[in-house]
Amino acid sequence: MSPNGKYKFTDGIGLISTDLIKKIQKSLDTTSNIFQIRYQGSKGMLVQNNLLDNNTIVIRKSMKKFECPDR
Repeated sequence: MSPNGKYKFTDGIGLISTDLIKKIQKSLDTTSNIFQIRYQGSKGMLVQNNLLDNNTIVIRKSMKKFECPDR
């Protein structure tokens, strides 16, 4: 958090399911299994987790930088 308590200046590390990694790899023609994201007020890295259910992304609290309403 910043001195005023409003902003976080650290990135977190979240998780992404294997099936989503494969979709991203195919779409981007890459073999990477680590991705940096910015999504609805969150940012950080996503790393592959083979234990997650299909189509799952886990965004940790430390990744949330500000509130962003759903569209």
